[in-house]
Amino acid sequence: MEPYANSDKAIIRVELLAPDGSLEVIEATANHPFYVEGQGWTRVDELDVGDFVSGSIDELLRVVALESTNRVEAVFDKTISFDFLVESDFSP
Repeated sequence: MEPYANSDKAIIRVELLAPDGSLEVIEATANHPFYVEGQGWTRVDELDVGDFVSGSIDELLRVVALESTNRVEAVFDKTISFDFLVESDFSP
């Protein structure tokens, strides 16, 4: 699976507040998806301050700031495909 070059994209700064009070800063392109509680996958440019997004360790992070960095950078996308198996002990 090889990354492929995308055109230059504007970079947006996203500040996220964790439940323990720590601040996480992520810089991403406008179309980068975050999983928003009660809304599903949402592009960065559609996030709102106050949204809760899924964190990396099964916690919700609150969006506290969104701002343009006034930077444009070359970005690379990678398509990932995978199979998964769902098992259950349920027997009808």
